[in-house]
Parts: sequence; C-alpha cells; structure tokens
Amino acid sequence: MRFKSEDDPRKHCIPYVGRDADYQNTAAVRLAEAGRMPGHIAWIVPTCASAECLNTDHLEVHDPVRLSYPRGLCIYCGRSAGTKDHLVPRGWSGEARRKFVAVVPACGTCNSVLSDTLTWSITERRDLCHRRLKKRFRKVLATLDFTKQELAEYGVMLREYLEEETLKKAEVQRMLEWPSDPVFDLRWLQKSGIEDPYAIGLLHTKWEDEPAEAQSS
Repeated sequence: MRFKSEDDPRKHCIPYVGRDADYQNTAAVRLAEAGRMPGHIAWIVPTCASAECLNTDHLEVHDPVRLSYPRGLCIYCGRSAGTKDHLVPRGWSGEARRKFVAVVPACGTCNSVLSDTLTWSITERRDLCHRRLKKRFRKVLATLDFTKQELAEYGVMLREYLEEETLKKAEVQRMLEWPSDPVFDLRWLQKSGIEDPYAIGLLHTKWEDEPAEAQSS
C-alpha cells in the first residue's frame, strides 16, 4: 500500500538506529525526557508504521500492574499462592507508589525468603528464592532415603517421623525443580502484553545467568 506524502504515518517518525535489544531502554529514556515516566516493566510499542520509532507521540506504553500469571499459583515454587510479591521492594518504591508496582502471585514461604530483594527480574528472583529455600530446608534435604523394607525395621514412632521427613524432602525438591515448563514465564508475560520480557530484563536466558568462566568453556 502506498501513502500520499501528507498521509504517510511515517512522515514524522524518528527512526531508531542501534541494536534491537536496546530499543526498549532508548524509547523509555525518550518518554521520560518528554515527561511520560514508564514503569519498570513497561513494554513500549510504536503506533505508527515504523517498527522502532522514537517519536514519543507515536509510542504506546503497556505497563501492567498485575502480571497475567495464574491466580493462586506461586510463580517461584508452584505451590498454592496466598500472597502477592511486589517486584520492587517497599524500601525503594515507598508507600505512595506501592500500588503502581507490579505484583505476582507467591506463597508465603517464597515471599518471605525474598523479602526486600532488589531485582525485578523474575528469573533472578526465582533463582535467589530457590537458593534461600535450599538453605532454609537444608536439614530436610539431608534426610536419608529409605525403602519400605528398611523403614519396617524401625519402631512405629521413629518410622512415622522418617516417613514425614521423607514427604517434606520430596515437597521441597518439587519446589526447587519448578517450573518444569521452560516457556512458562514467557507465555504468561506475553499474555500481560509484554511481547519480549527478555528485552526489558524481566527474564534472562540460561546463558546470561551462567558465570563468565562457564560461558567461555
């Protein structure tokens, strides 16, 4: 389709020149300079015909406060979620802007171990949560595995105790292995209107998370 010069929606576009991965940050800076402050997980989309435009009049901001994860499911361990985890801690957002901070469903245990963690990357938050859960439940995870025949050799009270600890260990292991779906976060964040959560730091790839010496080996 051809446009007349006066009707061409690209006529007043300011083309972005640079790496595609840096466009979101550059557009966010332009909006901030124009007095439009996008949120920390905002996804910016040009409304003109240009794929990457920097004219702030052409930019639409998708800035969800509640990310579209399944309600009632902790995004960190997969258990039932009874709380909301704010991706920016209270100490940094302040009470006045607390209601504008994006939240995700979390269980009380994961919410408590994350506390005032200063990162809004879900990948980093989950990794940190799992490391702290390992530390909190290290004694449970150290529980020896027994066969039914071995348990039968113990008295009733000791056998019941060992069975209970074995069940706790299995539950913690499930928490640490969650999610099994490699695109779980990507799928739900895209439903929130964030087309590429990697571009704005909400998610990181496994490659990015590995230590530098591991990447070079």
